[in-house]
Amino acid sequence: MCIRSALVVGAILIVVSFSFAESLSFSPKIPQIDAEQNANYAVKHQNKSKNINKIPDGYMAIKDTQSGSVVANTNTQQPNKESKDQGTEFFGPLFGFKFRITDIFLVIFTASVAYFTWHLYKSTEKLWQANKEQIQVTRDSLQLAKEEFISTHRPQLIVRNVTIKPHSHPSLPIEPGKPLQIEWAVVNIGETKAEITESNATILVSPSFGARTPYSSIRDTMNGVTFVPGGEFTFEMKSEKIDVENPVQLVAINNREEIIYFFGFITYRDGIGNLRRTAFCRMYDPKVKRFTIVHDPDYEYVD
Repeated sequence: MCIRSALVVGAILIVVSFSFAESLSFSPKIPQIDAEQNANYAVKHQNKSKNINKIPDGYMAIKDTQSGSVVANTNTQQPNKESKDQGTEFFGPLFGFKFRITDIFLVIFTASVAYFTWHLYKSTEKLWQANKEQIQVTRDSLQLAKEEFISTHRPQLIVRNVTIKPHSHPSLPIEPGKPLQIEWAVVNIGETKAEITESNATILVSPSFGARTPYSSIRDTMNGVTFVPGGEFTFEMKSEKIDVENPVQLVAINNREEIIYFFGFITYRDGIGNLRRTAFCRMYDPKVKRFTIVHDPDYEYVD
């Protein structure tokens, strides 16, 4: 509204200034008698008649229409500097100076343009600041919408297909004298991407499992992997500590007197920086020759 008012007032000032200046350009002329023509005629006439009369300085010769003689006209002096300064183009003297009306209006017009230009600049600056704040509000709204979307459409990593990789024959997954090899898959069943920041996978042969999960000191088994929705990666590891050369140990495993446990955790980051955790725990069943889930929320869970 301020910008519109400034433009309207500025336009009115422009029109008024130019109209006034145009009216002043047609200043009235002082009517003069063709004195010079009459004087020239009189001088020529006197030369012809050899009747030369000297005319005083500051006077002009004119011809009397009745008598035909040349007379001096005291009212027809040459225009001087004062006559040039007379008229309506100047204000009266102010502090000893004379100012043209057009110059005064030009100064007023220029000052008005500068004033309204300044107000236009300030209004534009306020508008720019408001737009900047609106852009920030829009960005915050988009970020909030993104966070809400990821919160309701979170990633979720789970562990699948934990198997003992056979050395020679699928029917003999555990062979005496050879290290145990376990293979597993990690799948993102969520709706947004996930990046693994910390991970662990541990193999343990023990008759029982304690209340506290005995994770190994390794924390980068599956690090550096980013899962898109539906993405899947396969990992494997060997355990040199489990070397079933002793037939007694192999019999104990087959009789479930000793159990092969495979457990660990995966810590991952979602799209807005939230850390989430998946823990898994499997036990080997020699009857079906595969790993099964340990149904305990302390060992198997998804945050």
